[in-house]
Amino acid sequence: MITKDKDHKEYLDYLISCLINKEKLNIVLNRNWSRDFFNEPGVYVFFEKNNIVYVGETTSVKERMRDILDTRHHTLRRKIGALNFSEIPGYKTANSKTKFMPSIEEMVSEWMVKKMKLSFIQVNLGRKELEELVIKRYNPKYNSVSKRGNKNE
Repeated sequence: MITKDKDHKEYLDYLISCLINKEKLNIVLNRNWSRDFFNEPGVYVFFEKNNIVYVGETTSVKERMRDILDTRHHTLRRKIGALNFSEIPGYKTANSKTKFMPSIEEMVSEWMVKKMKLSFIQVNLGRKELEELVIKRYNPKYNSVSKRGNKNE
């Protein structure tokens, strides 16, 4: 049982170390790929050139990796499109109801497959706290400030 702030900080530092130092997986982006993940809660990190660019938490890593296949279901895809392809003629912002136009959808997927890697760990309790700490420490370019957490920490 973690009873002291120091123990709590050490535990979170340990989890961050696990996320960062774990073998990074290639992104494949098909339903078969998403079946290989566990159906347990966890925290996941996307990297570009070994830099953390996105961190998320979920109640099911498997389901969340399936979500990454569809721009309507994952903020990361929308952020990649907005930051990297918004200058393309005909670009229209994607949201939870509308995908990008097909050519940009393809570019987002290609970007992820060619430029990104993934790491994840199972975390049953404290997922949101861990996610927010990684965001605070590494300022990933595709994450937004949390709407749920305390922004003043």
